Amino acid sequence: MRGAPTARRRTAHGLLMACAAFLGLATCAASAQADDASLLKGEFSLTTGVSDEAFEQDLGWFVRGEVDLPLRRFGGFGILGQLGISYSHSDTHFDTLTSAVLGTLQDRTVSLSTLTVDMGFKVRYDELSGRDSSLRPYVSTGVGIPVYIVDPDRVVAGQVPEAQELREAGFPVGHGNIRVGPYLGGGLELMLGAGFILGVDIRHHFIGGKNSDFTHYGVTVGLDF
Repeated sequence: MRGAPTARRRTAHGLLMACAAFLGLATCAASAQADDASLLKGEFSLTTGVSDEAFEQDLGWFVRGEVDLPLRRFGGFGILGQLGISYSHSDTHFDTLTSAVLGTLQDRTVSLSTLTVDMGFKVRYDELSGRDSSLRPYVSTGVGIPVYIVDPDRVVAGQVPEAQELREAGFPVGHGNIRVGPYLGGGLELMLGAGFILGVDIRHHFIGGKNSDFTHYGVTVGLDF
């Protein structure tokens, strides 16, 4: 059955407020003298974990591939261009009313897949414990373009928009919907040596429409280049 998303949303929003504060500090640091951009390294990373899906879906899973390209260095801060693509999936059971006269309920499984393209910036602090620190906190922000897809094997075509319970959850009409909205995230990276990276990451997408926001909580492995 559907889990209550309110507590998870509040936790995510609290973490994101901390990310926004960090981003503000990093912006203030941009007034420092710029270092040689060649000292800044880019990253390729793979992140996977738990997805708090849109439309009151149950928790699911996601995987994201991303490349961060070095743009500029200001003091201990590095600014990188971010380009990523993610796929998430979840299954949720809804009790839908099939007959208003008889009051008949049907247990329907709704399978939601979301393909998201993210384009934005990453601000990373590389001197937390000195020059070339092994611990690197960061924030990220930009624009996300999610495509919501209903699995046709789980929901019969034409039935999704007709179920009142699904409409109340804000579920999109049809089997493919493209939307656009900003995202904000943050995390912490640990350099393991030889350019390898291990980290944790949270990213929240603010998508217009009822219950359209979603959040990814993940573990990252990556490589400097």
